[in-house]
Amino acid sequence: MIPHAMQMSAAIFSILWLFVNFTQAQPAPTQEEIKLFNESFTTYQKYLKQGDYENALPHIKLAYELGQKMFTTNDKNLAALTYNYGFTLGNTNEIDLAADVLRVALSRYETVFGKAAVELVQPLMEQAHVDAKLQIASRGKRQRRTAMYKIYFNRALKIAEQTSDDPLLYARLSREAGISIFETFESDDARPYLKEAHEIYLERLGSKDAMTALTSYWLARVENSNKDYKTAETYLLSALDSFAAPEIPANDFEIATHVLLVEVYEKQGERDKATTHCQAIGRIKQWQAGPMQTPVYQTIPVYPREARSANIGGTIVLGFSVSEAGIVQDPKITTSSGNQFLDDAAIASVMEWRYAPKFENDVPVAADSSTELIFNAKK
Repeated sequence: MIPHAMQMSAAIFSILWLFVNFTQAQPAPTQEEIKLFNESFTTYQKYLKQGDYENALPHIKLAYELGQKMFTTNDKNLAALTYNYGFTLGNTNEIDLAADVLRVALSRYETVFGKAAVELVQPLMEQAHVDAKLQIASRGKRQRRTAMYKIYFNRALKIAEQTSDDPLLYARLSREAGISIFETFESDDARPYLKEAHEIYLERLGSKDAMTALTSYWLARVENSNKDYKTAETYLLSALDSFAAPEIPANDFEIATHVLLVEVYEKQGERDKATTHCQAIGRIKQWQAGPMQTPVYQTIPVYPREARSANIGGTIVLGFSVSEAGIVQDPKITTSSGNQFLDDAAIASVMEWRYAPKFENDVPVAADSSTELIFNAKK
């Protein structure tokens, strides 16, 4: 339900159409190679605009391979091609190869533009994103690389600060770094990046601006993960002032903010406050046809000790009513696991869940729903 907010950039430069002089290129490209390059890169751009990285990858790979024959190593077009190839690899989860290619891209950007040029910002950011993923992928294995993502993020931020008069660029990069770190590690390390961005947005754009609200939302996720529910609540209510403004159409982030507020209030035992946001979601999202609705908040059932110790598992289907407040009422076992302990645990868990209630004529009404819970015994 929660959208992926991180907006990564693709090509920094548009590759020049190859009707140029290939000075110093060894060997000179043939007309067939030029044609194939142009076709490959055009097709790559088409898929890139669609966000279809899987289909984009073979075309940028071919363009990159041809580009190495057509451009000198200190040509900005080859640097951009290398970045594009690494960026696309990173977005198709070819993490190891992406990291290697992006390191080459960064080196080429440094050669072309210098080590402190603003053109290095996006290659550094993308290198950081991939390096963070690489660290996760290498957990439990022998690490072959030192985690460098913070160094890359910080270097990009320093360059932006020194080369740009626009503080919003710095805020965007800092927000992007914070979101990347939190999404990858759910770490408190995301907080300082997000707070820096938030302070700039507040000063420059005000509390009602969408970028300020978006950053508040991610700060709330950090604080919720850290179990600081009061601080998370403050950020979320601030974000909601922007997302839920009457003049702005309902959007995914408005729904996500309501969902997180339900969780924050439930974890504080404030069910009445959670109701407001369950109903807000129900007003935005139409009740889905079919018996099984998706809860907006749920707890993991506690596996009964008596069943676990006996290695007993099972599947339970429950029917119940979702009240006007989105509260589960009158749960009944419609398919038993065959074990009373498991059935009781399923009922106890579902009673803590919250739903977005059904709306009719803009009024919340009770409606029937159901769910299935599975307790997996150890094999």
